[in-house]
Amino acid sequence: MLLINHTQQFQQLIGKVYEKGYTISSLSEKMGIARTTLSRYFDNPKELTMGNFGRIVRTLKLTTAEQKVLITSMTDWIAEQ
Repeated sequence: MLLINHTQQFQQLIGKVYEKGYTISSLSEKMGIARTTLSRYFDNPKELTMGNFGRIVRTLKLTTAEQKVLITSMTDWIAEQ
């Protein structure tokens, strides 16, 4: 299981959450998960799986360009590991 634990890429994702007008509560409700679960991901990025990362990206309805930036940076980081 791949985990997201690289601070810069995670900060980019959090920035997109707020840029799109969501809070942890509103995003978790939209995703259909508990607020405490999403909050735990933000508090401890090592718990955020790539699958849930994808769910967040889809829920935020990021443009193709925004997705590419996040995914490319994550892919580069994974390749370095």
